Amino acid sequence: MGSGGTTAGLVHALAPQRVLGVHCGAVSDPAGAVATLTSELSGASLAPDSLRLRLRPDQVGESYGTLAGPVLAAMNRAARTEGIALDPVYTGRAVAGLIAAVADGDITPGRRTVFLHTGACPACSAAPTHSRRPRRTWPRGASLPGGTCADQAVSPQEATHARSPRVQGPPTSDGKLRTCT
Repeated sequence: MGSGGTTAGLVHALAPQRVLGVHCGAVSDPAGAVATLTSELSGASLAPDSLRLRLRPDQVGESYGTLAGPVLAAMNRAARTEGIALDPVYTGRAVAGLIAAVADGDITPGRRTVFLHTGACPACSAAPTHSRRPRRTWPRGASLPGGTCADQAVSPQEATHARSPRVQGPPTSDGKLRTCT
């Protein structure tokens, strides 16, 4: 969560126990920020402790502007398996928090869970989002189970909007991702 506005809106609409916020380091007191904004939405004064917010502080890393290992791993995984481009400050940390929440039992595997991707991708092209180890890349036009490889590479932003692309291999020299649909 950045300023806490989206988290506060979700907490107000859905109830605190149904929302998991992942602190990204943008505000010094995330629980206080969400409580203040939720109070404004509800018209009632709410203390952070009274809301019993579900906030994960474990994805900030060393600082707001530092890319932590679990965040980079989450960004790679989302790009590789879902074709979703994530930025290193907000959505990358949010997915890393989601993965950690499943790993530690806060979110039950198999239960319906919604991840709200709020955008925040201007920094995607500047971030080292993919490891540089070699991966197998399918030739264009190759038949694969479930589809064929695209005739041209797409940007991470374009890949996000495709129906259900699977990213194939590392980005091209101009930062584009190969996808198979």
